[in-house]
Amino acid sequence: MYRKYFGLTNLPFKTTPDISVFYKHGSRQEILEALVYTVTRGEGIVKVTGEVGCGKTMLLRLLAHSLPECFSIVYINSPNLSAKDMILYICSELEIDVDSSMLKFTVLTALKNELVRLHSLGKHVVMLIDEAQSMTIDVLEEIRLLSNLETDDDKLIQIVLFGQPELDVALRNDHIRQLKSRISFSIYIPPLTPSEVQTYLNYRVRKCSYKGLDLFDGKVSKQVHRLSLGLPRTINIIADKLLMSAYGCGDSQISRKHIRLLPASSDNASQKWMNSKYVALMFISLLLLSILLVYSFYNSIKMEDSLSQFISAYDTNLDAKKGTLSVENSTTLKGVHPVTQRMLQDSQDFGRESSPHSDTAVVGNAAVIDRKPFIKYQVKDENALVNNPVLLEKLLSLHAQSLQWINQLPEASYVVQLSTSNLRDLKAVTAYYKQYAIPIASLHLLIDFKPNASKFKLKAFYVSSQNYSELVKVIRELPPKLTLSKPYITTVKQLAQNFELTSNKLNQHGIYNDGK
Repeated sequence: MYRKYFGLTNLPFKTTPDISVFYKHGSRQEILEALVYTVTRGEGIVKVTGEVGCGKTMLLRLLAHSLPECFSIVYINSPNLSAKDMILYICSELEIDVDSSMLKFTVLTALKNELVRLHSLGKHVVMLIDEAQSMTIDVLEEIRLLSNLETDDDKLIQIVLFGQPELDVALRNDHIRQLKSRISFSIYIPPLTPSEVQTYLNYRVRKCSYKGLDLFDGKVSKQVHRLSLGLPRTINIIADKLLMSAYGCGDSQISRKHIRLLPASSDNASQKWMNSKYVALMFISLLLLSILLVYSFYNSIKMEDSLSQFISAYDTNLDAKKGTLSVENSTTLKGVHPVTQRMLQDSQDFGRESSPHSDTAVVGNAAVIDRKPFIKYQVKDENALVNNPVLLEKLLSLHAQSLQWINQLPEASYVVQLSTSNLRDLKAVTAYYKQYAIPIASLHLLIDFKPNASKFKLKAFYVSSQNYSELVKVIRELPPKLTLSKPYITTVKQLAQNFELTSNKLNQHGIYNDGK
């Protein structure tokens, strides 16, 4: 109905997956590349999880489309089959002559023989299972048994499980703990951020031949993000209704007016929840502000004295505990927002108070449990990666320290990535950030393998926070030249997955982590 009005050749926000309008940002392209890499490498079982509507089926179809021709794909979108029916379905997809009257042993033997034949011809079989959280315990156990089919060197069948977070719950069942231990890679698909939602919305309409100014601005995109929680399928539903609303009003751009005109349905239930939450928070905030103003009016002098005593006592206590950090010797950046100053101070505290061989680190007064032991590397080839033993040792030391920092952050945290450089540019990179007064304690350098380029790169990460908006402020306050590398915010969970891939690649180059 609105296609002709906006000059569109197709509907931009269909809820069915369409690989022609695949949005590559929001970690989607990186996840796709990681999946192609792990499958072509011959890993046994890979798990991909994400919330309902986050784009799992889109990635599944893109993976099937991106694999080389030597791969035979078995696609299962009805995983609520019985264990035997699952085997029969695989045989049917591979055109193996079996039927349901046969014994399961006979069917499995026929399947294995065909897999061996395909392997001898240089063919690979990969099974892509959608909605894997619906599988029963028996079927999950059957998946594990299928992963046992292998030659001396290769797996005869690879398995990629796509499912909702409930799949992780199912895999915690003691009856299938062996299956969980055989999952080589676990990938999480994050929701889109508010800025990514805006790019996503305008990208989709332009892929459908829209030629005008951006239909969706930042304010509208933030509202759509609140309503959809950053999930593409819900974004599509809302955006389609917004285009209908704009068409009905005769408007050429989407505004908040059209959001208010959205029908009262389950799609905007989250908006109502957000509005009620907002009103409640505003009331509480006003009440607290009134109390503070009254208290301040009658006790201002007394409060100032108490605050001074508190800061003095805190500094004394901090100096006594650390012996190295105080207000006088801490790093201060001129012209930097207080939020950044506080986060940088936290980063410095973290680096000084955590021992490389301890199990906990103290941040303020809270103990943070270290999820992994301190990382050390054994190097068989001292000329690996950079053909320079001294540089390699320095790179691995920085990588281990920074990876330790990531491992000790909560999974729900965010981290600022500043830039990507060549490994041999280590000295230049540290000098570059030093001239812009970026403290060494808050600069974390890691080795990262890029599957699309088949190269190792040096990534520079900055401060972390569990508050996404805080890091947005940090990026905005960076010196203009530092923003030329387009710093962005990523999740700790995604980083952990990326560096698991890097660790495996380092092993292939004779660099082993003996801390595992």
